[in-house]
Amino acid sequence: MAISLFSCGPRPVEKWSDSKVEKWYGKNPLVTSLRAKLWEGTDKRELARQWQADPEMWQTVFDFLNSPDLDTLAHCRHDLNPDGTLFANVNEYETKSEGQYEVHRKYIDIHYVVLGSEITWAAPLERAGKLLSDYDPETECAMYASAEDAERIELNPERFCILFPGQMHMPGITLDKMSRIVKVVVKVPYKE
Repeated sequence: MAISLFSCGPRPVEKWSDSKVEKWYGKNPLVTSLRAKLWEGTDKRELARQWQADPEMWQTVFDFLNSPDLDTLAHCRHDLNPDGTLFANVNEYETKSEGQYEVHRKYIDIHYVVLGSEITWAAPLERAGKLLSDYDPETECAMYASAEDAERIELNPERFCILFPGQMHMPGITLDKMSRIVKVVVKVPYKE
């Protein structure tokens, strides 16, 4: 009689069925309990994988975004954990008619607009146009001039997005007229 030595612990997200990913996503507080709704183009499996890798950190992100005073925070960096590896930048700016694509390697970006409306264009890195600047570890990004077949995401206080490393994005683009924006960008360490 053979004895199984395999762990009976939870299965890694990579092995979850699509229906299990959908079920998890449909119950996730980032999806169900914030004032704004999460962009429907979010990579659900990757979000589940990242959440399962560090649920306490993601709970901190949720609690921060669910704070009733997001629109009154000082426009600066806010550390969300003691070592400063999880943080949020609160910025105020005017939208622009054109821009450049940025891509990160070590951080997930959560773009949460609290005032105004903007467009963020997003595309996988494989669709990148001309490289404008190589990856800089200090700024944690590389810049590109364009992206083929980028997806248009309208962000406002009712809709936010999560962008993973390797997902190029050009934020802050004018929707129909220039607009003053107050936006929180939460920087979440990416788990390999």
